[in-house]
Amino acid sequence: MPKTTASGTIADERLIDVPGSLNFRDFGGYEARSGARVRRGLLFRCGHLAALTREGQRRFAELDIAVVCDLRRPDERHEEPSTLPSPETRQILIPMDPGSAITMREIATRGVDAVAHEAYMREINRELASLHASDYARMMCALIEFSGQGFLVHCSAGKDRTGVAAAIILLTLGVSREQVMEDYLFSNAALDFEIHLLPKLRARYADDRIDVEGARTLSGVRAEFLQTALDEMERTYGSFDAYLERALGVSPAQRASLEAVYLE
Repeated sequence: MPKTTASGTIADERLIDVPGSLNFRDFGGYEARSGARVRRGLLFRCGHLAALTREGQRRFAELDIAVVCDLRRPDERHEEPSTLPSPETRQILIPMDPGSAITMREIATRGVDAVAHEAYMREINRELASLHASDYARMMCALIEFSGQGFLVHCSAGKDRTGVAAAIILLTLGVSREQVMEDYLFSNAALDFEIHLLPKLRARYADDRIDVEGARTLSGVRAEFLQTALDEMERTYGSFDAYLERALGVSPAQRASLEAVYLE
């Protein structure tokens, strides 16, 4: 049964069945301030692509995705290499490492309370908006260079680094904050913690070392996480528009060009 959201029942429609993928979604369809809508079938987001089945590769090929922006660290790519169906798919590697891997491992084990978990996730998003602005600038350069072609951005789970990435793209196209947040929070429905994420922790750590509720916080998203990133953009630059132009290097003319291509 479709999940009803603030914009109707579109959420389940944008979750794409690509067997072996994680959190795979089309993030078109949202209404922009102009009254136009973001075109479907061009902008995609997901988690890692290391486990695509043969059917998953066939389905991926049908989506006609020409450009894949991979935001994972080198060690993540080595541990879970993408299994794309065509060598012709352009892969753009933009490694982003918000927060240390050591801290992440510590916080997934017992001894850190829920408040610390949430504070850590807010800090990750603050860091994404500030310290990784140059990385998101590279992503926007790729979107501009290959505009009009199928464009996929992903990380490991498709929720934090990718969540901010999708938010930046949608805000650039004039989508409202409410709808941007809706898209961000849909990761909680698209990612099944018990099926997709907890088994990976259990494979790495003994059960008695895992803080399940803490890990659940790390594995999900909350409105305050993305809001922290948006607040950081505005705190530093005064507005998202100024952040887009000054931190990400997207000129008003380039923004208008993206709107012309991705809105209908």
